[in-house]
Amino acid sequence: MDDDILEHDKLEKMVPILRDNPKVTLVTSQRNFIDAEDNKIDDIELRYKMEINDDCIGLTGNWVGYNTLTKSANFIGEPSATLFRREDLKHHYWRAESKGLYTISDVAMWLELMEKGDLVIFRDPLSSYRRHKEQEGQLPEVILLSRMEWLQLIEEYYSRGIFLTDEDAYKKSLLKLYNEYVKFFVNPNNLDLKSYTSAPNYEKYKQAMEGIAEKLK
Repeated sequence: MDDDILEHDKLEKMVPILRDNPKVTLVTSQRNFIDAEDNKIDDIELRYKMEINDDCIGLTGNWVGYNTLTKSANFIGEPSATLFRREDLKHHYWRAESKGLYTISDVAMWLELMEKGDLVIFRDPLSSYRRHKEQEGQLPEVILLSRMEWLQLIEEYYSRGIFLTDEDAYKKSLLKLYNEYVKFFVNPNNLDLKSYTSAPNYEKYKQAMEGIAEKLK
């Protein structure tokens, strides 16, 4: 991701983890967030902070997969935040469209790697993610598409019995997406609804969320 920034010691810290731990398939760190002018953004809503007391911690692939899907949250980060072995990944980021994913293809990568091994996450930020209004990911239609793609991943992993291994985990994942829909579109708060409801894929998103309501009955 060519507009992000890497810390000078990122690879120095991450490479030995993969070199010395064959069961680890993915390494990441917590990140800073910056704007278009390199200023740090301190919006807590952008962060998925973890309590890490040591320099880094290891998390099992099953734990990561379960929490990623039940929270619809990419706490691993964007590709520039991570390091992995190319040989461990069949559907690389640039080929993720083969699974029908366009907005959260990085999440598809992380889940695939977590099927095969574990994660190590560093406490200190080793990269900075740039966030600004001109990004494609800030467009309403892209945000709505991402929610439908989260649903696609949830359905896939539940049907395969991986990460979401029982109905409770499956319904917990669905409820997270549905509650978001209710909060912003059924009982709107301060979201600019018009820009979303006029998006070309809004009706498809609405149908998908209403379909979740049927499954949760």
